[in-house]
Amino acid sequence: MAIQIQLRRDTATQWTALNPTLAQGELAVETDTRKFKIGDGVTAWSSLTYFTQGTQGPQGEKGDTGDTGPAGPQGLVWHGAWSDAHAYVAHDGVSVDGHSYVCILANTNKPPASEPTYWDLLADKGADGTNGTDGAVWYTGSGAPSGGLGVVGDFYLDYTNNVYYEKTGTSTWTQRGTLGQDHGSLGGLADDDHPQYIKHSLAETISDFLVASGAGAFIKKTLAEVKTILGLGSAAYTASTDYAVAAKGVTGGDSHDHVGGDGAQIDHGGLAGLSDADHVAGSVGFTATDKLLGRATTGAGAGEEIACGAAGRALLDDADADTQRATLGIQGVNFFTTTDETPTFPDSIRLQFSGGGLTQAPVGSVLTIGLDPEHSHTLDVDPGTGNSWGIRLTTTAGGETLAAKDVVYLKASDSKWWKAKADAAATSGPVPVAIVVTGGTVGQSIVLLIQGVMEVTGWGLTVGAQYFISAGTAGLITLTPPGTATNIIRALGFAMTATALHFNPSTDFAEKS
Repeated sequence: MAIQIQLRRDTATQWTALNPTLAQGELAVETDTRKFKIGDGVTAWSSLTYFTQGTQGPQGEKGDTGDTGPAGPQGLVWHGAWSDAHAYVAHDGVSVDGHSYVCILANTNKPPASEPTYWDLLADKGADGTNGTDGAVWYTGSGAPSGGLGVVGDFYLDYTNNVYYEKTGTSTWTQRGTLGQDHGSLGGLADDDHPQYIKHSLAETISDFLVASGAGAFIKKTLAEVKTILGLGSAAYTASTDYAVAAKGVTGGDSHDHVGGDGAQIDHGGLAGLSDADHVAGSVGFTATDKLLGRATTGAGAGEEIACGAAGRALLDDADADTQRATLGIQGVNFFTTTDETPTFPDSIRLQFSGGGLTQAPVGSVLTIGLDPEHSHTLDVDPGTGNSWGIRLTTTAGGETLAAKDVVYLKASDSKWWKAKADAAATSGPVPVAIVVTGGTVGQSIVLLIQGVMEVTGWGLTVGAQYFISAGTAGLITLTPPGTATNIIRALGFAMTATALHFNPSTDFAEKS
């Protein structure tokens, strides 16, 4: 059976009016204020104090962290305007013609407006806005505008009198200003007081000319009058007509007829023997920059326009012969046709160095040679000033990116230098080898040491040891001869110090059995 406990209760007013004495420990509640009192058996209600809340106790310990709630829904990833080249995935958002769409299935080049399998409409395009107020209209005509033309706010230009109007009433046009100003009221200032002013009515027909007749003044001349002023005679001009130039000041020098003239003679001063042949056949109106006057057609004839290439222009721009030799890359070298030696190849030339011939090139000489038609090479017999000395080759024929200390070989099939590796005869055996002094990428200029001494700080060589082409890593040198079957054993030279290698590659090699 359920037990129900009820407390003594009444309103505050009734408790005060009755003012009872509560039994000891008896609790009574004011129903309208929710306050209560506890009796002591002797004190009347009005003298009892309400039961009050005690002081706040200390804060309790923090409870355990609750479990993580479920993940929220996937957010929208906005991509702006839709693109037919973008690969979209679910939840991507795009816009097309004012509409917004969300991707529901991964796709590429699926137009949202016509592919509901892949897109849902997210937001439709808003309604068009209200048209704006019409702007003012400009009318033009000769004379003042009529009252019935246009509406209030429009404008009208009277181009005959150079004035403009604004329509200010239903049939009223008000003049607002002028587009020209008469100089008559400015203390007698007239149009011809302006030196830059040319009165357009002077030139009335085609072929009229305005000729200066004084400071700031012009007069009209006809074509015939202008020809007379210029001494061109009265003949009508055609494309084939050459006007004769009248003789001027013939005072005893040699005179001659100019081609196309009428026999008139022009005095050339005291230049004895000057004749028509001493003049260039004609002048050329060049069609573009970097053109020269010459003759490309076989045989005698008039001058012609000849194109000047970039190399020729570079030589023309050089200030002196030394600069031109630098442009050609032949500083310190004299070229001349072979006359005392039998050429060893077609179109041979002999190179004469200061101090001796090609076969006795002194220290410091540089020889540029062509090892193949696509790449230039420089053979340097300078003892060097940097990290190598001996016979060096400067070339652009690197087959791959090369770095200093790489051992390289010359591949016969493409005439380019590649990293040598002793795992095959083709890359380390019967082939020319060198060591890279200055590296570079494909097509850049690189410097190779063919024979001599290579010095590199911190190289860590074993003094007196012999070095070989590595079979493990392309381009490296190794102390230990390759030991795997079919490897190539080819000596490169000896370490003179811990940082200097005497590079003197052997032409002999052996294949490991």
